[in-house]
Amino acid sequence: MAKVSIVSLLFCWWFSVVPHSVFSFADVMKEPLGCMTELDTEEVIMNYPVLAFEDSKDHDVHIIAETIDGTALVSPISIDSSSGVPLTYAVKLLNPNDISSIQIVMDVVEPTDGSVHWEFGGCDENVRLTANNRGQWHTLIIDRVPTPEDEPIKIVAGWATGHEAVSLTNELVFI
Repeated sequence: MAKVSIVSLLFCWWFSVVPHSVFSFADVMKEPLGCMTELDTEEVIMNYPVLAFEDSKDHDVHIIAETIDGTALVSPISIDSSSGVPLTYAVKLLNPNDISSIQIVMDVVEPTDGSVHWEFGGCDENVRLTANNRGQWHTLIIDRVPTPEDEPIKIVAGWATGHEAVSLTNELVFI
């Protein structure tokens, strides 16, 4: 019979009792390789294909926007540029069914030139925001108002609760 060392026992105890950090979906998506991964149904994230909003695990999870003064906005959102740029909007993920341990990633899909970004974003040009959803608002900054020839500004979010398929939300569109 093999002897079990005290070091082996401590090692087993440590892994079974002491909490350790595990990379979540949101953590992975802000790393350099994660920044190259799009929130798109053609991608595989955490070993699962990304689920379209129509196939989402919960259709009630969605993103909303407000003006900084608290006026609720409905997509497509008409941009009022009369006050000049930069323009700021508050955006958050609504989780009305209170899904626990939800992690989120919100991306600026269009434009890709960095003129629209998150106040505390990551990846190139701060176009990606990662967070644990606790109902907090995140500031979206628009530095250049799109012209009629430009693509509309599009924001999309993905969410997951662990090592599972990422679900996409509705798109927020600013025109």
